[in-house]
Amino acid sequence: MTFGDVFQYENKEYVYLGAKGENLHAALILDENITKQFVRLEENRIKRSANGLLKESTAFCYVILETSDLKGRACHFSNTQSDSNKYANISSMNIKLIASDLKRIKDEIMTKPVSKELRDLVKDISLP
Repeated sequence: MTFGDVFQYENKEYVYLGAKGENLHAALILDENITKQFVRLEENRIKRSANGLLKESTAFCYVILETSDLKGRACHFSNTQSDSNKYANISSMNIKLIASDLKRIKDEIMTKPVSKELRDLVKDISLP
């Protein structure tokens, strides 16, 4: 698998971000309803943080996808790391994210509070 490949595991969809040793990094793709709720929560968080009391959180590290099969759904980076053995029975969905989604995912990872390991995995990825 390569950065941006979409796969399914236990009836959930993920975007493959990278792997190092036993650690596989994948972002969960939220369904449309949860994405809408998530965006509302983010808007409320921004309003409340105008006074600087709320810091950035991995809970709000996400990208709204534009790839046709996934359009309008959030790709969420809060808990990306898992033991690679957990994903032994994954199935590829034959969906490749469009270039703008890949770029926004990489930018989000490079600028938001995600793990150093994940940031190190994607920093040198060349995108079209």
